[in-house]
Amino acid sequence: MIANTVIVFLRDILPIFILYSYISAMSFKPIQNASFAWAKLSILGILTTLILYSFIEAISESFAGAGIEVFYSAALTVMWLSLSIATLLSNKHENALSSLLLAAGIVVFITLKGAGFLIYFGVSGQTSSNLFSVFLGCVIGIGICISFSLLLKFLLSEIAQSRSNWPLSFLWYAFLAGQFSQVIGLLSQVDYINDSPPLFAMNAYINDASEYGHVLNALLGYESSPSLAFIGFYLTVLCLPIGLQLLLQKSPLHTLLEGNK
Repeated sequence: MIANTVIVFLRDILPIFILYSYISAMSFKPIQNASFAWAKLSILGILTTLILYSFIEAISESFAGAGIEVFYSAALTVMWLSLSIATLLSNKHENALSSLLLAAGIVVFITLKGAGFLIYFGVSGQTSSNLFSVFLGCVIGIGICISFSLLLKFLLSEIAQSRSNWPLSFLWYAFLAGQFSQVIGLLSQVDYINDSPPLFAMNAYINDASEYGHVLNALLGYESSPSLAFIGFYLTVLCLPIGLQLLLQKSPLHTLLEGNK
């Protein structure tokens, strides 16, 4: 039970801490404003998580029993669009739309991950006879998440101080692409898309179900047996915002803004 609880923390809670590390290290001025402080966004995310969890049974019964997969896929799309567009619009300048999108993306992200976390504990609380093991797993899990996020934030901050911001941007978009690519697995589970067989397997090196597999999945969307659909989707949602950022940096408006700094 301890190991299962730790795995759930790595699967659902660690990505939230990773999101915090990225936004803290990157030059997102909107998140530094009092109206979009992390504490307020976290509280809002917890409230929406509780609301979603209370309606999770009704959602699961919609779309002929595929409601959870459809809802999560739609929410992941909103999350990816919000955070990607907020990144493209920010350009280190105050922007009301960027602030709104950033806040929306963070809240949706916390809600999705938090709901999955509550579902696990809702089931384990009814079936587990050893609540102390669950509590101990929670302590270990939250300790791992905090330690990992602090180390990651330090590393990302060092990268952010380099002359080029592209390494940090690439890692950020790879993180978002990894989270968004979960829609392939979700929709294939309910036969909304036809997923192809795995192109290769790396289970012998790092298994998806292992601790390292969950950490890499949270960081980059790692899959030990990726299909062609997954790889194609991942590369598309990774390259699209990078290409748009390149175009924006070459635009006359960006040059004018940089010259007025």
